Amino acid sequence: MKIPAHAKINLDLHILGLRPDGYHEISTVMQGLALADELDVTVSSAEDGTGSAGGVRGGGAHSAPPISLTVSGADLPADRSNLCWKAAEAMLGEAVRRGRYSDNSGRTGSADGVREGGAHSAPPLPAVRIALDKRIPFAAGLGGGSSDAAAVLLALNELLGLDLPLEILSAIGKKLGADVPFCLFVNSGECAAAHCTGIGDFIDPVPAKERFCLLVKPDLGLSTPAMYRAWDEMGTVATNDFEPIAEYKYPEIRALKADLLSASQIDDPACGSNASGTVSPAGASSPGARSAAAQIQMSGSGPTFFALFDAEEDASRCFSRLEGRYPAVLLTKTLA
Repeated sequence: MKIPAHAKINLDLHILGLRPDGYHEISTVMQGLALADELDVTVSSAEDGTGSAGGVRGGGAHSAPPISLTVSGADLPADRSNLCWKAAEAMLGEAVRRGRYSDNSGRTGSADGVREGGAHSAPPLPAVRIALDKRIPFAAGLGGGSSDAAAVLLALNELLGLDLPLEILSAIGKKLGADVPFCLFVNSGECAAAHCTGIGDFIDPVPAKERFCLLVKPDLGLSTPAMYRAWDEMGTVATNDFEPIAEYKYPEIRALKADLLSASQIDDPACGSNASGTVSPAGASSPGARSAAAQIQMSGSGPTFFALFDAEEDASRCFSRLEGRYPAVLLTKTLA
C-alpha cells in the first residue's frame, strides 16, 4: 500500500506554559504541505515473512514478528529508533490486544485480558515491510518523522483490518510524537489545517488556503527539547515563540531570515520609502520595494523558514534567488 506522508508548517506557535507531566501546553495552527515523503507498506503471512535491513527475524516461540524498514533519500536509521518502526510495533501490539491476531506464543487479547490460542485462535501476526522514500528535510521543524509514523499507522490500520477511528489512532500516535495526531488528520484527508492545543494532540480543523510555499533550511539542526528548555528560561513571545530564541542563539538563523526577506522583494513604487529597512537581493537600498510574501516565519522549533506567496511568479523568483545558497531550498504548495 503506497501512502504519502505530508510535511507541515506552523502558521503560528504559542507556548502557554509547562504542564505538571513535564510537557508544554501549546496553541498552534498547522497546515499540511504538498511536499511529502512516500511510503510503501506491505504485510504478509508470518510463514512468508523475513526480516531485512535491520529487521527482526521471526521464528522462535517468543520472537517478535518480522519488521523490515528500508530508507532511501536520506541517511536515517532503519531500525527500532525510527518512528516508522515504532508505529508498526504499536499497531501490531494493538492488533493482538484487540484479538485480531495472536502473538508468536499463540496469545491474543480479549475483553478479560490475554487468552491462550486454541482451535479457533486468531492467526499469527504478519510480517510488515516498510519502504520509506524521504523527500522532506529531516530535523527541520516540518514534521517529517511524525508524518511518516502517521502514514504507517494509517496503512496498517487498513492492512491489518483494524478499522480504528482517527480518535483512537491519534491516542496511539500521541505516544510516538506530539505532531503525529495532526499528521494523521492531514494524511487521511480529514483536514488540511487545524488549530492544535494540548501538547498539539487536540485537533480542531480550520479553513485552509492554498498558497505557494518556499522552504529554506540552513546547515543547522535544532533540538526541540533544547528549544523548549530555552523558552523556559527566556519566555519569549512572538508569532512563533521559538523564533526569537533561534535568532538570539544562532547568527545563521538571523542571516537566513534577512536573506529570505530580501529575496522576496518586488518593485512597488507605491511603497515610497523603505520603512522596514530591508535591502534588495543585490544588496542596495530599495525604497520602492516590498516583500511579495504574505508571511515569512520559522516553522515549529526550526530551523526551516517558510515564505508564503499568492502568486507563483513571486514564489519562483524568490526560489531562484536562494537556490544553491542553502542545503535545502524547496518550492511547494500548502494544502487546502
